[in-house]
Amino acid sequence: MGKRGSVIVLLLWILVGLSIMAMSFVRMVRVEANTTANSMQLTKAYYLAQAGINYTIYRLLVYRLENAVSMRRDEFKGLKPLDIDLGKVIMKTDYGDVTIEISDENGKINVNLADKETLYNLMLALGTTEERADIISDSILDWRDPDDNYRPNGAESDYYLTLDPPYMAKNGRFNAMEELLLVKGIDRDLFYGRVAMDVNGKLVRIIGLNKCLTVYGNGRSINVNTAPAPVLLAIGFPPDVVNQIVEERTRKPFLNREDFSNRIPQAPGMQMLKAPILTQPPLRSAFYSLISTAKIKNSRIKKTIFTIIKYDAFSPTKVRTVYWNENYFTQD
Repeated sequence: MGKRGSVIVLLLWILVGLSIMAMSFVRMVRVEANTTANSMQLTKAYYLAQAGINYTIYRLLVYRLENAVSMRRDEFKGLKPLDIDLGKVIMKTDYGDVTIEISDENGKINVNLADKETLYNLMLALGTTEERADIISDSILDWRDPDDNYRPNGAESDYYLTLDPPYMAKNGRFNAMEELLLVKGIDRDLFYGRVAMDVNGKLVRIIGLNKCLTVYGNGRSINVNTAPAPVLLAIGFPPDVVNQIVEERTRKPFLNREDFSNRIPQAPGMQMLKAPILTQPPLRSAFYSLISTAKIKNSRIKKTIFTIIKYDAFSPTKVRTVYWNENYFTQD
């Protein structure tokens, strides 16, 4: 009985070992199958996001060509806001949906040209404290100027070299907006936007610096037909006027300076603003940023691609990509 019992115990242990091996194998196969499935879904999402960008470029191109005559004659009375005007295009497919956010770079402040006051006001409009607004605005100016002399609240290489990992201040113009993430005082919430609670206890989405600043565009002028509310606040429009501007342009783009003055009579004069304003419809702009996010149906898989395109002023069908980022971070 002792030998027989020992054999039975040994067989049981062997069966336990084989069971563990089988379960491990099944688990490994399941993990590999899920990995393969996720990889396929990610690939689908990637090409859907690309398709969304191409679809939007086509929509913008057709929109610009269809209104070419009106553009030359400044006749926009029949122009009603489309999804393109309002900054969002949605493309639905059998595999999933793609949301493309469109930003007119002429509706943003050029970070390489903005002065201290404009940058400071923008930070306040985005919800920072006065102290932090001072630090960030000074640090942006220090980052882009050619010397190592820092402003009262700014930072130069001696500060950045104490960080982990250390790096030098650029002392030159910003070439891409993501460089702002290296500047003292700027974090991802401020750059990409965040969700916060308003005075009524309601959760609201606050946009980030990536929607308000640019390294492209026509320079210092701001297009009031496409500028986000924080940009309008930063250049000197009072909050009540900003609300009216957003409401009016949602109904119909401003046709020209006279139309703007008639519809927004309480707007401050140009001498009181920090930047000249443009009233051109979005179809006249040369630079657009597109954020294309594809979400696969019945899945949590999604992919975002960020690009900036430029339409040639002399060849209406020519489009050039000036920036492309396939690893764009989104703040959910």
